Amino acid sequence: MSEPKSSDRRLYGIVVVVGIVAGGVMIWAASRTWASVEVAPPGMTVDDVDVTGSTAVPLVSAMSFVVMAGSVAVVAAGGWLRRAVGVVIALAAAGALVAGVLADAAIDDAVRDAVAASTSMTGDAGQEDALVAAADHSLWRWAAVVASLVGVAVGCLVVAYAPRWPRMGKRYEAPGARTARAADSTPAEDRDVGDLWKALDEGDDPTV
Repeated sequence: MSEPKSSDRRLYGIVVVVGIVAGGVMIWAASRTWASVEVAPPGMTVDDVDVTGSTAVPLVSAMSFVVMAGSVAVVAAGGWLRRAVGVVIALAAAGALVAGVLADAAIDDAVRDAVAASTSMTGDAGQEDALVAAADHSLWRWAAVVASLVGVAVGCLVVAYAPRWPRMGKRYEAPGARTARAADSTPAEDRDVGDLWKALDEGDDPTV
């Protein structure tokens, strides 16, 4: 099997780092306030009600951890498993992307629940609706959406370029393992099918 080109190695490192960063941004953005409103009825204490992204759309937080963990797993995985990880990253990021874009109703429901639970809330459902409509929406939601879009791109790149990227095992395996690998000069025709598939999965060319 030929050594990966320097451009492939560079892309490999960039994709892994960007995937980790994208997952981190998704996590951070989901933990921030996505909507806020002030509950201030006459004669009552003012209560600032804040709703975070993880409260309004828990799926974004859950999928962000999948994107980050998957990006780390790309380093250790190889062969078909690395491509499978790429598919998982892309699907998780796509789920968070859709959830973030379509989050309006979920955010309104979360604000309504938070307003109803406020100790300063004394009005009826009509006042709750008015407060929901008056809520200020932050840009953190869209930061999560953009990071999710980047995560989708990362997953797709992993699937497309996985066979051309180096495996961690080849570089970081113990010296004894490398010696044993070099000493194994069994011709391809003398190996059984299981050994051949294992070699392919590890990135070796069993025909040489």
